[in-house]
Amino acid sequence: MNVFSPRHDLVTAIADSSESGDSCLGYRPALLAISSSPFRIPIGCRIRARAFSILEVVVAIGVVAFAFTALLGLLPVGMTIFSSALDTSVHSQIIQRFVSDAEQTDFNTLQQQPAVTRYFDDEGSESVQSSSVYTASMTIKPTTTLPKTAVSSNLVTLSIKIAKDPGHAADPFSPTSKLTTWTDVAFVARNSNK
Repeated sequence: MNVFSPRHDLVTAIADSSESGDSCLGYRPALLAISSSPFRIPIGCRIRARAFSILEVVVAIGVVAFAFTALLGLLPVGMTIFSSALDTSVHSQIIQRFVSDAEQTDFNTLQQQPAVTRYFDDEGSESVQSSSVYTASMTIKPTTTLPKTAVSSNLVTLSIKIAKDPGHAADPFSPTSKLTTWTDVAFVARNSNK
């Protein structure tokens, strides 16, 4: 007989259990070795298998359902925060682009420049109006009022308005508009080296 056969392993396991006093209804390992199948269990022997009761399964499903309900309740809040963070990031990019362009423009030309409207996509890249998500408008005040009523002609004020306008409203900056808007102010000074 091959010592590595399943029958030999079963007989060995049963023999080990019978030597420890766990024999099944008094059957001896020799009797089990004669059986035709190595996995046959004598009649009257009880296999002690453990499983979860129906109550344990129901409680576990209830706990998992409660946890998933709580997680699903947090999903809208997370999406709102993500959308707000994305808007803030794009808003900052648009402001930076306007200020950078103003700083690179000749100061005398900048003082004469009319209001500018530009359109940006959802990533903050400039695009055409039909595919834009954000509308931005910049107006330039050629002089800046300083504290104590002093006026400086060497400092221009940029007023930048941004609206999240995926629907391309006729006037996204009107007071009656329900769009999300931001208004920022930036200053550009005359470069004394020019």
